[in-house]
Amino acid sequence: NLDIWAGEGAHEIIKAILTVKSKGGKFTLEDVLAKSTQIFNQGITQSLNSDWKKKVKSNLNLFEHYYQEEDVVEKIESILKNKLHFSLTNFYNSGFLDFLDKYSFQDYLHIDSLDSFNLNGMKIYAAPDFMVKGEFFYLYDWKTGRASNEDILQLSCYRLYAVNKWQVVKDKVKLIPVYLANQEVDF
Repeated sequence: NLDIWAGEGAHEIIKAILTVKSKGGKFTLEDVLAKSTQIFNQGITQSLNSDWKKKVKSNLNLFEHYYQEEDVVEKIESILKNKLHFSLTNFYNSGFLDFLDKYSFQDYLHIDSLDSFNLNGMKIYAAPDFMVKGEFFYLYDWKTGRASNEDILQLSCYRLYAVNKWQVVKDKVKLIPVYLANQEVDF
């Protein structure tokens, strides 16, 4: 649905911002919002044109279009402004990118990609949003919705990933959920 898709879009844009930063580059907020609008509009067009029928894996099929819900245009505009742009603006204006300036790019351990580790002979998959090494191993998880009881469970699984991947003591891994829907973003 639109909410989930907007959250995924925010994650992808933040991943791009951090990847570019890790190579010494940067985006302006205007670039970020323009790119997110472009990606959003491309997905809407795919869904409206039913492009997913030709190639389901790489084209969006929104529930709202498939079931021909009413007021879809208003919902789309609202999600774009009130979720995607709002979350990205909060991320960009939070000071987090400036905060990262105290770390070298080699300290960026993980930027939003699927990885795995073995736990008691079982392969476990994890995709933490961002991890940087400083005094502690700081593990960040971007949230575009409200706080939930499952957030700490998810982050605790990511802690297991960090412990196994970098052989770090679990108490050295700091879990930081970042709620981008809040005006004040803590990191």
